[in-house]
Amino acid sequence: MWLAAATIAVGPLGHAFSAGATDRRPAITRYVVRPGDTLWGIARATAPGEDPRIVATRIAQVNAISDGVLVPGRSLVVPLG
Repeated sequence: MWLAAATIAVGPLGHAFSAGATDRRPAITRYVVRPGDTLWGIARATAPGEDPRIVATRIAQVNAISDGVLVPGRSLVVPLG
């Protein structure tokens, strides 16, 4: 009987903590590379209010682009925020 009471008391607290953690996750979008695209251009197009140097670096890191070469048709994950 005590165990059931503890589970009920912890349940709502666990939900509150997980809801708070979800709010802190950055949003992401996808971008399909077109011929002539650059990381800089994609950064400016997808996050116009942010520093494109930072956004381009994040795009490269998330998508494991170490040489800056973009392949048309590739879908990139673009972290926002």
